[in-house]
Amino acid sequence: MESSVCPFCHLSVPSSELQWHANSHFEDEDKEANDMELGNQIQIASSSGSTDVVSISSLIGLQTRSNFYHVKDGLISLLRNCLELEARHNSSVTILSGYVDHFQSLPSVDVGWGCGWRNIQMLSSHLLAHRKEARKVLFVKQRNAVRVSGPMDKYVHRQQGLIKGRHFCHSLHNGKSDNSKGKSEGPQVLIDWVWNYFSDKGLTISGSSQVVVSDRAPLYFQHDGHSRTIIGIQVKHQKNGTNQFNLLILDPSDGTVALERSLKTNVGWQKLIKRGVHTLKKPQYQLCYIDPGIASGEELNELKTINSIFFEL
Repeated sequence: MESSVCPFCHLSVPSSELQWHANSHFEDEDKEANDMELGNQIQIASSSGSTDVVSISSLIGLQTRSNFYHVKDGLISLLRNCLELEARHNSSVTILSGYVDHFQSLPSVDVGWGCGWRNIQMLSSHLLAHRKEARKVLFVKQRNAVRVSGPMDKYVHRQQGLIKGRHFCHSLHNGKSDNSKGKSEGPQVLIDWVWNYFSDKGLTISGSSQVVVSDRAPLYFQHDGHSRTIIGIQVKHQKNGTNQFNLLILDPSDGTVALERSLKTNVGWQKLIKRGVHTLKKPQYQLCYIDPGIASGEELNELKTINSIFFEL
């Protein structure tokens, strides 16, 4: 397959994807604006009781089986290899989730809404790989009719055995723009929460380098206008005694082929996957995680209510 080098990030990508890949470097703001507009429309329709049948049904129609690029050995395995090579030259500890497939947004289909759907697919790929009970629950052939409560529910029936995703959405807020303490400490609150989640508060930050695969599921990572998937976290020990944290993130707007190539060649993957504390500039972030197990009975009814915890500095 003929390849070309991106003039912006210098990654080698298939020539057929070069124009889309290059343009993606400039599409973040437009993508966020489109996602926000669609989210607002669905929220307004839900609260007012009105439903734009054509618009919403067209969204459901787009959520059909499409071509999927499978990465041999999996991205997490490739990433682990790169992290272990990196750890030879520094003192770092990294915790990864298990197997996760990357699902990239399709410019001709996903514009304005696709990032959320692709992140759900990534989370589902992890559940299918690590939790045998998930497949039967996620892909139920017989579905019973239930009372609907919102516009999306009119088109998507809820199955009885939902995954025990406690849908805990943790909102982490940096505080007011003139609050310098809040702006500096807010991102660290998020980082600390993610570290405790993946380590399950059992892995300490030590001076020895190591890469650990956790049994925790990836995190759905949302901010105003866009969402991504957190697949792990890394802490590097600096010579001055401080710790430098990096979130490890899969972004639906990146191309799967480019991700695979960068990891196999150990070139450029840091720019695609690592996100330091200094990149967390949004005023508010939300994290959604999934607990293990299958809910039933009273617990299933309780999980229909979304709970959230709001931190403000």
